[in-house]
Amino acid sequence: MTVETFDITGKSLDEAMEMTAASIDKHIAEQLLRDEVFIADRGATKRELASFMEDRKRTLDTWKTDVIAEIRRGLDEPTAPSAKLQ
Repeated sequence: MTVETFDITGKSLDEAMEMTAASIDKHIAEQLLRDEVFIADRGATKRELASFMEDRKRTLDTWKTDVIAEIRRGLDEPTAPSAKLQ
């Protein structure tokens, strides 16, 4: 996985969150490509591959939504306890 950095100096919280979401989208796309190659290399049929990729994309989209919400909540309420951020 590539470590990505970006400068949020002078950005609003919404702009920083958009940049974060875009970065997560990029990493999800890279992971989906790796997953597709991995599954295809193991002899999956086109139907099996399509089904797997649909499930995987749905799982990663849900994960992204949860992560973005937790980041946002943590930044909006920095003193709020969160086991997810600890």
